[in-house]
Amino acid sequence: DDNIYQIEETETTDENGQKTKSYQIIPLGKQVADFYPEMFPTQLSRLGRIDFSGAQNYPYSFDEYKEYYQKSTILYYLHSINDEKRYTKLADNYYAPWVFAKEGEAIHLKAKLTITNDKGDILPERIYFITQDKVQAEAKYDAETQTFDVTLPSGQNNSRQILYAVHRLHDTAIIETLGRVDIDTKNEISAKVVLVKVDGEYSKTTIESELNKLSKQVALRWQVEEITDFEADRSLVNNLFEKSSGLLESYNDTQKSLNAALKAHLGGKYDAEACYVFMLDKAPNKSRNVIGFMPRGEQFGYVYAGSCTNLSQTLLHELLHGRFLLRHTFDKSYGSQKEGNNPENIMDYGNGTHLAQWQWRSIHDPAVVKGLFKRDEDGEALVSLLISYGVNATINASMQMLFAYMFDDNVNSW
Repeated sequence: DDNIYQIEETETTDENGQKTKSYQIIPLGKQVADFYPEMFPTQLSRLGRIDFSGAQNYPYSFDEYKEYYQKSTILYYLHSINDEKRYTKLADNYYAPWVFAKEGEAIHLKAKLTITNDKGDILPERIYFITQDKVQAEAKYDAETQTFDVTLPSGQNNSRQILYAVHRLHDTAIIETLGRVDIDTKNEISAKVVLVKVDGEYSKTTIESELNKLSKQVALRWQVEEITDFEADRSLVNNLFEKSSGLLESYNDTQKSLNAALKAHLGGKYDAEACYVFMLDKAPNKSRNVIGFMPRGEQFGYVYAGSCTNLSQTLLHELLHGRFLLRHTFDKSYGSQKEGNNPENIMDYGNGTHLAQWQWRSIHDPAVVKGLFKRDEDGEALVSLLISYGVNATINASMQMLFAYMFDDNVNSW
C-alpha cells in the first residue's frame, strides 16, 4: 500500500468542562511512480493557474512574495553563495509562496483554480499535486468555488519540500505546470521570558496565552515567568530614555544600571539564557521606539504596558529583536523601506502579526536558538579579532558598527 495516512487527535470540552479525546485517520496522499517532477515545466501554463493559500484553520504561517524584495539581496535571494531566488518565479505575476510546517503534523492548503482559456483543455480531475519526492497529495475539489482542499505530510525537521500543481493533458504524457508552493518544515523550539513588574499593569496569564498564540505560526513556544519583588530605583525608571544609546552600546548608562540592579537582586537565581522585560506604566513620550525597546541580541527589554494598544504584540516584537535578532521590516538592509510599508508584519510598526519565511528562518537558525546574548565587550573583541587577522585600517566607531552589522547576521543555506 503506497497510501500515506496520519492519525489526528482532537480534544473537545463539554459544558461541564469534561474533556474528551477522539482520533481520526486522515489520508495525506500516496507515493506515485508515473510522475517525474524533475521534468515539470518551470514556466506557468497559459491554460490556467493554481494559487495557494493556507487553509482556514491551519495554524502556521503562509508567506507570499512582495515586490520590494527585489531591492534587497537578503530578501530576494535564498542562498548566500549562489543566485537561487527565495521566491521562485513561474511567470511575471506568479512567484511561488512559502508555507511553514511543523514536523509530524499534516499540512493543509487551499488551491484556487483559475482557467485562462475556455477551450476545455483544463479539467479539475486531471490536476495533481505532486512533491519533488513523488508524493501525490490528497486533494478534494469544490466545483462551486473552484478550489481544492490539499493535504499532505510534513517533511523532516529543516527539510524543504516543493509541491507542484500540474495538469496532465487528456490521455497524453504532456504535463502543464499550474502552480507551486515551497514548504519549510521545522520542529518546535522554546524560549523563556521573565516579566519584571515595576509599575505596569498586565496579566501574566493573558500575556503567556497571547504570546504563544502569536508565536505558534512558526512553532515557537514561550515559557513565561514573573518577578514581583524587585524594587526599582525610581531615579533610574524615570530617566531610562533621557539619553540615546551610543554607537557601540545597545543600552545607555541608566538602562545598564537598572539591568545590573536586577541581576544583583536575583543573585544565584539569575538565568543567563532568559529574556528579562521590565514592565512599566506610561512611556515618557509617544514614540514607538520608547514604548517598547529591546536591542537586537540583548537580554533586557523595557515595555510600557500603560502606553501599549496591544501589549502582547508589542512584547513579542521586542522579544524577536532581543532573543532572535530580527530587524524591523523597514531596516536599511531590506531595501530602505519606509515604516508602515509592510503593516501586516509584526516587525513593522502597526497592528500586524505575520512572520515571513526570511524571518522564521532566522528564528530557527541553530546559531540563534542555541546562542547566548551579547556582552558589552563583544564589540571590542570583534575589533581585536579583525586586527589580529591583519586588517590594515583605522578602526573608528563607524567601522566598528559596520563590522558588527556584517558579522552578527547568521548566514546559512536557506
